[in-house]
Amino acid sequence: MDSNKVDRWSNTQAALKDFMINFSCNKCNYTARDPIRYQKCDHLFCTTCIGSKSQCPACNTPANRNEVYSDKITEKLIGYGNIISQIVHKTQSPMKVDNKTLSSNLSATEHNVSIKSQTIPKNVNKPNMKGETPLHKACLKRNIERVRSLLEAGADPNTQDNAKWTPLFEAVSYGYYEICKLLLEAGAHPDTPVEQNRTALHAAVNCNDIEMIKLLLQYRADVNACDSSGKTPLAAVTHVVVEANDQYDTPVNYVVLLAILHGDWILVSELLRHCANLTDLTTIELEFFEVQGTTNARRSGAPTRARENTQKKNPRLFNGCNFFFAINNQSTYTFGDLQFTKLTLSKLITEGEGKVLHREPDPESIRTNEEIPFHVARDVSHPLHSCSHYIIYVPGMDEPQIQYNMPHIKSLPLIWLIESIEQFKLLDPAEIGIIPSANDV
Repeated sequence: MDSNKVDRWSNTQAALKDFMINFSCNKCNYTARDPIRYQKCDHLFCTTCIGSKSQCPACNTPANRNEVYSDKITEKLIGYGNIISQIVHKTQSPMKVDNKTLSSNLSATEHNVSIKSQTIPKNVNKPNMKGETPLHKACLKRNIERVRSLLEAGADPNTQDNAKWTPLFEAVSYGYYEICKLLLEAGAHPDTPVEQNRTALHAAVNCNDIEMIKLLLQYRADVNACDSSGKTPLAAVTHVVVEANDQYDTPVNYVVLLAILHGDWILVSELLRHCANLTDLTTIELEFFEVQGTTNARRSGAPTRARENTQKKNPRLFNGCNFFFAINNQSTYTFGDLQFTKLTLSKLITEGEGKVLHREPDPESIRTNEEIPFHVARDVSHPLHSCSHYIIYVPGMDEPQIQYNMPHIKSLPLIWLIESIEQFKLLDPAEIGIIPSANDV
């Protein structure tokens, strides 16, 4: 054997080793299997080495699920490196490895891998320890042909892993449009809620993926689906989309009340149809689609005032206000088409930066002008200018015998609270026909 040729193979082996080090997992230090990367830091890992971590194990950089991607280029380079390594190690005598030979080996190996990847397990929906089915894994790896083969073999497109993620939600989060289309065509439900009750449309909007949004809407994704925070898909970017009449007055629901208190954009659903012709949401003049009021407070301009208040970094509506609910903890109260409990009413107060009291306040212990609500502070003639404490009751139900009408504390019915939110102002009780009675203190 020619020693010079043996040395050349030794050099090749050393160079190949140096080449493959570049593809080592940053956790286990072996060549990465099913390699994935974090977008923000570019560290490389085996898929099994990071699991569902929300930060890079190497540098602790925080990352969302959609900021971790399957590195297909690295996967191919690792495959080619392994092929070359096999050729080198199988060579027992000097031989010439030309481009044609190498190309033939590469092609044959890729063909064998392709056949292997299409092998369908007997239990096509069997989950692993993380609850992932073969379809979940194929979607994560962006293996379109395997996804197609699994679906044709009867894989259920609506299975959920231990985090309740469906294959569709996985694919939407990573922006895999073609896979999403395959799943939807196979019967994937676009509105299946995952963790925190988010849907695929929530994920698509969060990624600002216009094409994905169009695809999901084509398959009737629900624009009014609420997550566990009560937000619809566009609320993920401080936008709430609602149905409205021709004058852009929207029916009142709990989400609308929260949106007003938050100062979110409240937009008519016509916006989504308009988006279908755009590629950049930032070009939309949102004011044109902004809701002008509610069906109970028609064209009041409250949504705009609330939004502008938030943009100015002003306190929210109930800043400086303390509330006690003189109502039963277990009862449900109806206001128009709305139903409330003490818990949901308390949530509205805290979201409006007010304080919920657990004991009825004693008028004698409240110091006059101790705290002036922000949203009436400039109007000294307003009847609520010095009112820092409110007792809310429901007329005819658990109505308190003593009702206060002092400058610093007032007893007011539930209708006053709801209409104050709808109009985004602390209403003068007289505006809605509330006149102090002879029994008021």
